Parts: sequence; C-alpha cells; structure tokens
Amino acid sequence: MAENKKYIVKQGDTLKSLAKTYYGDLVHADSIGKINNIAPQDDVRVAMDLILPARIVSIGPSEKDESSIEESK
Repeated sequence: MAENKKYIVKQGDTLKSLAKTYYGDLVHADSIGKINNIAPQDDVRVAMDLILPARIVSIGPSEKDESSIEESK
C-alpha cells in the first residue's frame, strides 16, 4: 500500500503545480490543500512542510475528461 509523501515547498511551487507534477491534473490542487488545511486562496510558502496524499480519488471529471465529453457531443 502506498503511503503519503512528505514534501518541502520550493521556490515557485503552488498547489496547482504540485497537483500537475504529482497527479497529472490541476484539479487535485484542492485535495492537496484540504489534507494540509490550506484554503484554496492561500499561498504555500518556501520551506513549508506538506503532505502529498498517496492516492487521490477524483469525484468529478478532470479538465481532460471535460474536453473529451465536449468532443463526443
């Protein structure tokens, strides 16, 4: 079973950039924020310790899914 990963924020990191890098989709930025008690409008700070969840379950379609839905109409 995969475990959560500890991550130390580096210069230029955002919740969205971490979501894209580690989960392949910006939509997961909210999940990273929730597990770390960070509101979506809050910035992460350099040297801040974060937890990156081992697994994120998507509730709705991702940005990629939405574009494929539009193409199929």
